Order: sequence, then structure tokens, then C-alpha cells
Amino acid sequence: TVSTTNGFGIYRLNYTAGATAANRTFKHGLGGAPNLIIVKRPDTTEDWYISSKTWSASSGCTSGAYLNSQNSQSRFDNTDAAECTWNTYDSTTIRGGSTGGVHECDVYAFRAISGKSAFGVYTGNTPSTVEITGFGFRPDMVIIRCTDSTDGGGNAWTIVDSVRSTSDPRNERLWINYDYEAATNSNYGIDFDTDGITISASTASYGLNSSGLQYTYLAFKMD
Repeated sequence: TVSTTNGFGIYRLNYTAGATAANRTFKHGLGGAPNLIIVKRPDTTEDWYISSKTWSASSGCTSGAYLNSQNSQSRFDNTDAAECTWNTYDSTTIRGGSTGGVHECDVYAFRAISGKSAFGVYTGNTPSTVEITGFGFRPDMVIIRCTDSTDGGGNAWTIVDSVRSTSDPRNERLWINYDYEAATNSNYGIDFDTDGITISASTASYGLNSSGLQYTYLAFKMD
């Protein structure tokens, strides 16, 4: 299932033992290279793997993190048959990692669409704020995570949205990889600007703005 309008695709793949690189490659139909991919094997107990080219300077993408964990960004091992890893994608195709057996993979691919979504990275700049522009819209939901080291927020996947926090600064959050209840704190502040977001300097010890550390963000606007 693919929506080029919203830049989102859902795919169910069936792997066979010893599948070649060609047999692990499929056309994604997004109309351009995806910015981010999430992969999960539904037939066994495994992590959620998330991969983004914004974390890697190479033409392919071999760096990633785990959606269900606070582990820092790492280089996926393409030879690990147990991991459903993903290492190459471009304007038309996605190629999966090694297989090692018969199994299924669920793939969720995202492509930034002007006026609807934005993906990228920024560097923490405490004691100053971080202003990120160029979205072309005021976001309704932002997901942020430190990707290269453990920061004060424990490398949590932090969600801030315009429903829970209706005005700036948006200081109520949830966490994807924790089962905590929603929390509100003045040190969580994010402003949803007309063309991006501004990260408060006070968030340094709260997972959003530790000086010199890299963070990835996913921003979405409701229709």
C-alpha cells in the first residue's frame, strides 16, 4: 500500500532462505527516495529497526537505531541473518539486508512531502536554543531522538504534539520506547513555528538539546 501524496508506503515481504540481493530488492513507488525506513519481523521476537540516510554520509544507508530501545545509533550488521536489516535505497527501490531463512518483513517507508512532513538532524547547542526552519508548515507532531550518544534524556524517542500541547512552548510529551504516562515539564519546551521548530535551551538534560550531540527529528502536519 503506497500513498505518493502523503509520502508513505507499507509493504509485506516474504523472504526465502539464501535470497540474493536482487531478490531482496523491490520497487517502493514513493516517487522519490525515502527519508526513513522502519522494519519489523512479525513472525518472531525482534527489535524494530529504523534507518535514515540523514544518519549516514554513504550513498546507501547502513546506520540506524531501534524504535523500541534507547540504544545509540549503530551500524547494522548486514551479514546478521537474524536481523532484517536494510542497507540500500534510492528513488525507485529498497534493498533488504541478509535473510538467513524463510520469514516475513513488514516495511514502513517515509518520504518527506512539502507542506506535510519533514525529516532531518540537528546538533544540540546548549546554552542556546536550536531553531530548525524550512519545513514549509507548522507541525502538529514532532518525534525527536538523540542518535549518536546517550544524553540526559536517555536516548528516548520523544513525541510532542499539538493535541496534548495546544500552545507554545509545547511541554507535554510521550515516549515511544517507554511505557511511562504522559508528562509535562517546563524544561520540555518546543515551539511549533510557522516554518519549523525551536528547541528550548532548557531541554539540555531532557533529551532534546545537549551541546554537540546529534538528534534526528520527524515532523508531520495534519491534513
